Amino acid sequence: MLGHCFGAQLMARSLGATVSHNAWANIGWSRLRVTPPARRLFDDTEIVAFNWHYETFNIPQGAQRILFGEHCLNKGFAIGKHLAFQCHFEVTEDIVREWCSNADAELAAAAGPAVQTRQQILSRLKGSLPALHRTARRVYRQWSGGLVRPLSVAHHGGW
Repeated sequence: MLGHCFGAQLMARSLGATVSHNAWANIGWSRLRVTPPARRLFDDTEIVAFNWHYETFNIPQGAQRILFGEHCLNKGFAIGKHLAFQCHFEVTEDIVREWCSNADAELAAAAGPAVQTRQQILSRLKGSLPALHRTARRVYRQWSGGLVRPLSVAHHGGW
C-alpha cells in the first residue's frame, strides 16, 4: 500500500497507531528531512513536499520513520513494502491552484509557523513542483518495483 495524507493516517490507524491533531496546521511547501535508512529510497537527505493537513500520526509499532519535518515530526513511515506520507507528492500545478482558489476562508482561519498564504504557495509553485515530481517519480518507481506482478495468462482461443 501507498498512502498520502489521509491515506497515511488511515494506514497508521489500521496498524494501531494514534492519529491526532498536530500542534498547528501544515499548509504549503516545506523541506522535509530524510532519515538515514530511507536515503536509498529518496536518494537525498532532504526533499521538497507539499502539505495540506491538520493531523499527525504516531509511527506504528514495527514501522520505521522515513521523513520528518520541522513543524510535524512524523511525515512518513515504511513498514515492509508499505509507504505512508503525511504530505503530497502527487499534486500537479492545477491541483494546487484549485485547492488555493477554494480555500480563502480556510487559509484566513489557519494560523501558525507552517501555514503559507495563497500568494506564498503560488509564488513557490514553479520553483518547487519540479523537485516534488522528481521525488514522486523516484519513490513511486521504487515502490512499484517491489510489487508482486500477476502471472501472465496465455490466451487460448475462445476467451
